[in-house]
Parts: sequence; structure tokens; C-alpha cells
Amino acid sequence: MQYEFLVKEINYGSITVEADSYAKAKVLADEQYHRGNTFWDDAMYELELEDLPPEDSLAGVRFEERVDSYSITTLFFDAPLPLLQQLLLQQKSLFREYPDAVFADLSIHFPTDTPSPSECICRISPVCEMPDGWESYDWTDIVLTDEEIEFLFDLAGIKIKTN
Repeated sequence: MQYEFLVKEINYGSITVEADSYAKAKVLADEQYHRGNTFWDDAMYELELEDLPPEDSLAGVRFEERVDSYSITTLFFDAPLPLLQQLLLQQKSLFREYPDAVFADLSIHFPTDTPSPSECICRISPVCEMPDGWESYDWTDIVLTDEEIEFLFDLAGIKIKTN
């Protein structure tokens, strides 16, 4: 399978040249830069994946339980902590650090009689360990693609009709 990443790179470096004036030094430094003769002190980069397939974007997600209540069904999933960070950053949500989080909970709410990706409300929450067990907190609404929702339905054993 082929994956494509967008790369954003910021480098900090230096070029040392000898010249009679600033103008000449700048021309020489520019030439050295284009020849690849830069001494790089520090660099930062980010990788952003383009269109991750649902089976990869939700890797590590496990179905936990189904709760039916008043014609609404909620599916709960355990998710790896990096997925929480990825989804919140991807959707430009205000990301807060969760130093006590151990993993994440993912939920999907939909009308019980018509399970359809277009009718779903999706949420994610960090989970921390408490003296009496695990606790989900700070639930945040997220947007998942229809393919990702269908993937989660499949994990939960729910078959839906696709047009």
C-alpha cells in the first residue's frame, strides 16, 4: 500500500563566507546554499498524512460495548492515545495536554432503527486511571468519514446498507 505525506520543514543553519562587502557576501552565501554547503544547526519537521484509509486511521481501535437506550444506540470503543491527539489536531480542535491519559474512548451515537453514517454523532475522550477503575473525561465531538464509521460498525458487528 502506498502512503503520501505532506512535509513541512524548518531548518536553522549558517553559511560562512569571506567578502569585501555585505552585498558580495550575500551573493556568495546564496551560491553556497544552493550548492548544499550549509551547516545545519537545528531542524524541525512535521509529517501530515494525506487521506489515510479507515483500517489504518483507526488502527488499534477495539470494540468495547453496545448500549441501547430510548431508540438511540451508542457504541463504545477503546482507542490508542495517539488517535486522540491525531483526531483533535486534524479537526483543529483546541488541543489540551492530557498527561494522566492512558488511552482514549471513542463513541458513536445513532438511531437504533436506522444505523447510518450520516446519522451518527461521534465523540472521543481521554481515559485516566482512578482508584476505582477507568474514567472517561473531556468528551469532544469529532467528525469521522463515512468509511471510518462503516469500519467501526463492522468492528461492532453491525451491518448497514450502503447505497
